[in-house]
Amino acid sequence: MEMIKHFDVIRLSMIRGKAHEGIIGEWIRWWLDYDPENHLVFNPAPYAQNNSADILFLKKEAEYEVFMPFGVAEIENNQKNWSAKLESLETYERELPDLKFTLLSVKTGPKSDDAFKRLIEEVKKASSKSSICWILYRLKAKPGRHDVELVSLKEDDEVFGSSFIEGSEYLVIKKGNVVIE
Repeated sequence: MEMIKHFDVIRLSMIRGKAHEGIIGEWIRWWLDYDPENHLVFNPAPYAQNNSADILFLKKEAEYEVFMPFGVAEIENNQKNWSAKLESLETYERELPDLKFTLLSVKTGPKSDDAFKRLIEEVKKASSKSSICWILYRLKAKPGRHDVELVSLKEDDEVFGSSFIEGSEYLVIKKGNVVIE
């Protein structure tokens, strides 16, 4: 999972608002830019039971010249939905036994540290009986009222931009243990 370091969070800092689609787009860019000839994406992912993840990452199997599922991602900005997204990823792991990784990318505000610590424990638990890597990626958002840039939406109508991403951190978890911080 060396390539996780190359996710470009800087571009996301120029997006205001919820940015759900923008975040999905950056994860897609991350995967496709890494190996455009051998990587493919489904957005959204095909259903696994009643779940449809945001992204299914595929990689070409050289031996067979066919794209195979390699990883699956859920992108979630709402803390209330984190557990449901984690359950969705668990479903994909059961349904697609050749997966190599899951990715849960969450956006958090400044008061989310305790909730994020609980999420880490949930991901550790989910990964404890798993043979794949679980990536938990945290995008740190800053509320818009602290944004000093004004945005003009139309003549004589200036507003402060809404929340924006100002940083990130990630963990790679395998067999219930954090292996990369």
